[in-house]
Amino acid sequence: MLMKESSTPLCIQSPREREMRIVQPPYHVRIVPQSAGAPNLWRCVIEQEGSREVIVLHETARKEDARCMALLELARLDPAGAAARRPFAGE
Repeated sequence: MLMKESSTPLCIQSPREREMRIVQPPYHVRIVPQSAGAPNLWRCVIEQEGSREVIVLHETARKEDARCMALLELARLDPAGAAARRPFAGE
């Protein structure tokens, strides 16, 4: 299932998996259960394209919280891009 948030991050969720991905170049986010033994804990892992280095890692109690953290971190990592997507007052 594909969901599009306004005009930017593309959220991809596989129906056969509980994992979610958010793509906002040059970053990609994986939201995954922490482990099989802790299915109610979620990890938000942000990496830069072409690298496996973890730039941001958050652990949350809810999948939706992990998604919100991902969107906040993506905005923080790319403040110029977020400002460019924000409409001017009066538009």
